[in-house]
This record gives sequence, C-alpha cells and structure tokens, in this order.
Amino acid sequence: MRAGGTELIAAKAAFETTMNTLSEAIGSHGPETWGKDSYGKEFADGEKGYRSSRNNLLSGGREMVQTVEEFGNGLIRAANSSESADVGNSTAF
Repeated sequence: MRAGGTELIAAKAAFETTMNTLSEAIGSHGPETWGKDSYGKEFADGEKGYRSSRNNLLSGGREMVQTVEEFGNGLIRAANSSESADVGNSTAF
C-alpha cells in the first residue's frame, strides 16, 4: 500500500510537470488573435468556445494533480496506520 502511495506521489510530480508545460505552451502564443467579428466570437465565447475549453482543461488538470497527491498521501497514511495497529496488536499477545 505504501509503495502504491509513493508511486502516486511520483505520478503527481510528472503530471504536474506536464500541466505546467501545457499552461506555458498555451500562454506563450501571446494575446488572443482571433477577430472581434461574429466568427471570432463564435470561436472564443460560449460554453463550448476556446476560452471555456482552455480554462476547463487547465483547472481540471490542476485539480487532478491535487487529487492524485491526496490519494497517494492517503495510501501512505493508511499503510502507516495499519502497520502501527499490527505492531500494537502483536505486543498484546
């Protein structure tokens, strides 16, 4: 269980690096360059527009990084608790 938690913490670090790279790549193209005409607004705005999709991707990725870390830490805590209980029970006999 502890090894699985450690692997999740390592996966979190790799995923966080990927998300940082993605965020930098998206931001590196400068200001939004589509026009302010109806085609530009259709592309950029609305629930399925570029801005919404971009924001959902980046915020969802950051949340996933946190979740993977929380799962990893939870597994490590569970392993530590289980080990402590096992040691405590063995001394009772």
